[in-house]
Amino acid sequence: MPAQLLRGVLILIWTTALTMAQNPLPQDTGAVQPTQTWRHARERLQQWKTLRLLQELGLDETRGTHVLLRYMAYNRRIDSLLQQLDNTAQQLATSLQHPTPSPEELQRWSQELLRQQQELFRTLHQRAEALRPLLTEEQFARYILFEYRFPQQVEQALLQRWHKRQRQKP
Repeated sequence: MPAQLLRGVLILIWTTALTMAQNPLPQDTGAVQPTQTWRHARERLQQWKTLRLLQELGLDETRGTHVLLRYMAYNRRIDSLLQQLDNTAQQLATSLQHPTPSPEELQRWSQELLRQQQELFRTLHQRAEALRPLLTEEQFARYILFEYRFPQQVEQALLQRWHKRQRQKP
C-alpha cells in the first residue's frame, strides 16, 4: 500500500480516536457498560477491517481515497440497518417471552425481521456494485473474497484469543 494512502488512513483513525476521547464517558460506577464497550470494539474492528481491505487491494492514493469514501458511506447505511435488525430481533424475543405469545404479533415481528434482512442483503450487494467501477477485475475479486473471509478470520482470531486465555488460567 502506498505510504501516503496508509498515512491518510492512519490520520482518519487517529482523528476518530481523538473525537471519541473528547466525548466524556459517564462517571465510573464500577459497573461495566456493555453498550459502550461493544461500540468501541465494533469501531476498532471496523478500523482494522478497513486497513486490511486497503492492504488487500493495493490501491494507489487517488483510487484508494475514492474506494474508502464510497465504502464508508455504505458502511454507515449497513450499520444503521444492523441496528434496526437488532431492535426488531429484540422485539421478537420480547414477544416470545410472554407466557402465551400472540401469533399475530410473532408474525408481524418475524416478517419485519425478514424484510430488514432482505434490505441488508440488498445494501451489501449495492455496496459491491458501487465499488466495482473503481476497481480492476482482480481487485474486485479480491474485495469479494475479503468480504467473504473477513468474518471467518475475526471468528478464528477470537477463538485463538479465547484458547490462549484458557491455557493461561491457573
